[in-house]
Amino acid sequence: MENTNFYSDFTKSTKEYLQKKTDEELINSFNRECGGSGWTTTRSIYLEELRIEMKKRKWDASAITNHTGGFNLSFGNQVYLENNKLYLINQKRN
Repeated sequence: MENTNFYSDFTKSTKEYLQKKTDEELINSFNRECGGSGWTTTRSIYLEELRIEMKKRKWDASAITNHTGGFNLSFGNQVYLENNKLYLINQKRN
């Protein structure tokens, strides 16, 4: 029961925290997650809320989204934002 309250509170506070971030801060938050190999419930919640916030901002995140709709967090997947579209830093646009 205590864990349920913790995760619910964590989800709410994470959502509020990410909503307040500028676009650049949100991009930096994603880029810091790339290449990380550890996995916890709180990281899962954080990444889901990050994905939701990007969607709310109407960003095209197809460059970093896998077939299930989650993020591809490979080390080389750091991004930048241009015209509401995320581009891989290490790849040229068409």
